[in-house]
Amino acid sequence: FVLILRLNWQFFSGWVTRLSYYLLRLSFDEVTMDIIPGLSPRLNVGAFGVSIGSPCSGVVSLGLFASIFIAIVVFDWKLMRKDKLLGMFVFGLIGMYFMSILRIYGLMVVGATISEEIAMNMFHANAGWILFVLYLLVYWYFGYPYLTKKVKIPKKKKK
Repeated sequence: FVLILRLNWQFFSGWVTRLSYYLLRLSFDEVTMDIIPGLSPRLNVGAFGVSIGSPCSGVVSLGLFASIFIAIVVFDWKLMRKDKLLGMFVFGLIGMYFMSILRIYGLMVVGATISEEIAMNMFHANAGWILFVLYLLVYWYFGYPYLTKKVKIPKKKKK
């Protein structure tokens, strides 16, 4: 699964770029994008521009999410509602992908309005893992009870 994602990073980068572009158009007037086959897509807000390469495409987050999802399911296999697994897995992947779009949107907003240096150093280095952890915590907080069967704990008999 991770290999398939990595081999298709340009597809994912292209869609991150397109969807970020449409979000940025809601906030800025001067927004452009360049998607040229074989090259990393490029996104610009005014004079600030970035290339959306393989690490920014979201494939690493998707692969890591899939690995964590599978590990939790395997660990708690007896508690899992098998009929809900595929739907929640796909829902989780889509949500994680939108975190990549939100990260690129945030990067562009910071770079265009605050500082290119802050955007490319502090924000770029930390936004990905922070959004990943926050999304994962929220996803599992609400998703785990939905995915698991309610287990009745026998009451202790009184003497």
